[in-house]
Amino acid sequence: MNKILLFSLICFMNIGVFAQTKAPSFLRFYEYSDMMQAPDGALKFGTYGFSSPSILNYLHDGDLQLSYSRLLDGNVNGKYSDYGRYGVFYGSPGFGFGAINTNFSNYNVTDYRYSLGFGNKTFGLGFGYGFVGGDKSLAGRSNSWQWSMLYRPSQHLSFSLDQTRSIDFDDYETVGQVAIRPIPEYPLALFADGALYMGHDENLRDLNSNNIKEHLRFSYGVSWEALDGVRLNGRMFSNPIIMGTEIKGDYFSVGLDLSLGTSGVSIATGNNPNTGGNNYASFSYRSGAIDRTIFDDFSFVPKMFYATFDLSGSIKYQRNIFFDNSKTLLGILEKLDNIKNNDAIKGIMINAVGMQANPSIAWEIREKIKEIKEANKKVVIFIERTDLEGYHFASVADKIIIDEMGTVTPSGYILGSSYYKNMLAKLNIGYEELRLYKYKSAAESFAREGFSEGNKEQLQALIDSWYDTSISEIAESRKKVSKEQVDSLVNNKLFYFANELKENDFVDKIGRWTDREDILESIDAKAFLLPGIVINERPEPMDDKWGGNSDGIAVIYAIGVCSMEGGINARKLVEDVKKAVKNDNIKAIVLRVDSPGGDALASEYIAKVIRDNKDKKPIIVSQGMLAASGGYWLSMDADKIFASPKTITGSIGVISAYIYDKGAASELGITTDKVQVGKYADLGYTWRDPFIGLGLPTRNLTTDERGQWEGTISTMYDEFITKVAAGRDKEKDAIHEIAQGRVWTGADGFKNGLVDKIGGLDHAIKLARKEAGFDEGELKKIYEYPTAKSFDIASLFSGVIGFNFTKTKEKIDLFKFSVNNNGLPMPLLPIDFWDYYVTE
Repeated sequence: MNKILLFSLICFMNIGVFAQTKAPSFLRFYEYSDMMQAPDGALKFGTYGFSSPSILNYLHDGDLQLSYSRLLDGNVNGKYSDYGRYGVFYGSPGFGFGAINTNFSNYNVTDYRYSLGFGNKTFGLGFGYGFVGGDKSLAGRSNSWQWSMLYRPSQHLSFSLDQTRSIDFDDYETVGQVAIRPIPEYPLALFADGALYMGHDENLRDLNSNNIKEHLRFSYGVSWEALDGVRLNGRMFSNPIIMGTEIKGDYFSVGLDLSLGTSGVSIATGNNPNTGGNNYASFSYRSGAIDRTIFDDFSFVPKMFYATFDLSGSIKYQRNIFFDNSKTLLGILEKLDNIKNNDAIKGIMINAVGMQANPSIAWEIREKIKEIKEANKKVVIFIERTDLEGYHFASVADKIIIDEMGTVTPSGYILGSSYYKNMLAKLNIGYEELRLYKYKSAAESFAREGFSEGNKEQLQALIDSWYDTSISEIAESRKKVSKEQVDSLVNNKLFYFANELKENDFVDKIGRWTDREDILESIDAKAFLLPGIVINERPEPMDDKWGGNSDGIAVIYAIGVCSMEGGINARKLVEDVKKAVKNDNIKAIVLRVDSPGGDALASEYIAKVIRDNKDKKPIIVSQGMLAASGGYWLSMDADKIFASPKTITGSIGVISAYIYDKGAASELGITTDKVQVGKYADLGYTWRDPFIGLGLPTRNLTTDERGQWEGTISTMYDEFITKVAAGRDKEKDAIHEIAQGRVWTGADGFKNGLVDKIGGLDHAIKLARKEAGFDEGELKKIYEYPTAKSFDIASLFSGVIGFNFTKTKEKIDLFKFSVNNNGLPMPLLPIDFWDYYVTE
């Protein structure tokens, strides 16, 4: 920071010799003070970068201001005509444009400026370029450039430094601004500013007490937002330039800025207290960005629009920075929330054709759509060909529209496994299932020929719970059909055509997404369709909060196999959690878990950092489709755990398996030889093929080794249930009763205490905001971790040639994970479940 201040001081001093000009060759800071009731650093965004480009970093949305000023007591020194002058200013985050037209008695000029600003809420830089239109030569004007710096180290202080330089001549002006807010986050600002203009072969060494007043001008005053959007401003000038006239002595101006929400008006007037002359009046109107206003509760917006929302395609957690327009769960939830809160929107039309989401994510989006209905807005969902899960999603709508060639195949749910024991025997590969607990079935696909009793029991309970959730919620939403009728729909026929579904009240209309405008007219003739882009939430102003980044919550994604480097990438993820804990702007953390488990070390890395820091700020877990075994280990120490009714959770248990050569090497003509020191050194010794490096351990476990292995599993299981009991504040024996490796749905997990609340990511975020002390509905920033990848080569190639490289790479990584961890006891789900979780 010392370097920044030194740089600013050098620029401010700028000692040098300059060529003669008869008059200033650009519009100086105080020459347009009639259009600026207070300097940029004290009142909103000033002139949107015209005078101080670095303020553009604080702009939250596009805004346009039109200004008009004129003298009230006629021309002064014959300099201005009776028409006054006009200003047009536009600003958006990082960009600004302005123009001021001045009508002199014998010529007319327009000063234009383009501005760019960048940085953060603590420090910003800006640059601008100005050019002149009209009678440029008669006015002695030149094009110019400017640089700007804004520094707000705290909620109390704002400091800016700006310099404008002529391009054709050598005159320049340096402006400094200081504003102080005595009360944090309360828009009462005391300000002072000064401008030093140098020209005509002058340099700073020549300044003295006799001539300083000819070069230096300053003002001070107060800007007070007495009520939301009602701003009172008073400003005292010394030697100002008012409407082109240089005034000796003091000059006073007062102004009122009144916000109407997305528009606003302001009026200001000035007076020379010594002579009573040089009076002016200035009027401004702005439109565009949302601003605070006292009229929020009294505004009336007619509900006449239907938003359109396309859910076709896959849904993931984070999109890549470049070359990725994928939909994300958080993005969908936020946009649906915006629709719910938009007073102009009376309904929504959703395209669910080709929607690709696992049952848990589909349920989460369905819940958010329910909120839209509860806000008295109509919901219309389009489908084509779908199954029970897809129909369950669509059933939330007021109107279900099915394509005339569409079908519903409500065949129910099935879970099964393929068993490879006999295949491995034919390949001369040995496989040992090291299993101590009834329901922990992660290894049985390679050791058995069919379900174990425990696995069959838990999987049947799983799909029974899913089925009950689906048909119950369908009946609840459709109202015209009972739960028994939905059950008959599933069990009476294989599939149903559009007309049959409509006749039995399972859909409401027959139509196609491409004909949605005509369908809307038939539903609501007085409504209009909005394009999807309009539903984005308008950014809220942040000029009332100086310094630092916005307060908010963090959403941290723990996605994939629990691994130290791959999957959840525990070594990096633990640093992301620590970073969120240390960040004072992050008031609460939501950990989104979608993982089948894996390495206990990786799970404990994350569990420990949660355990050690949940007393510092609230930490809430949102479980996705899979949060079982090691995925539950990630969750168990949070303050609260949310899960959807279709989440697969629990599976608190440990299992191991050992794969080894049982003659495969001999069949391939491979022999091995070795030397060793240590009784167990050859355990896991592997032959390898010379081409791709795959191989198998050369021997099975001995009775001694198997006993030790089972002891390790037992010890790890005891540690697991002990940690769960502590994290969930329950007795260890009670956890053992619902553990033993058994999987549960979120609905059943809620009943047995493994889950605190039924809900999705949106519900977890709401609780986190509440626990952080934010007001309900208050918009706060969401910090997402890990940082999104720049781009994904596999996804790019998949899109180009139609082959899913991403899924193929995942399968290879899973195989490598299994081989590299051969024999290790792990809290892990069966591989059959691994396709359920969202991988990105």
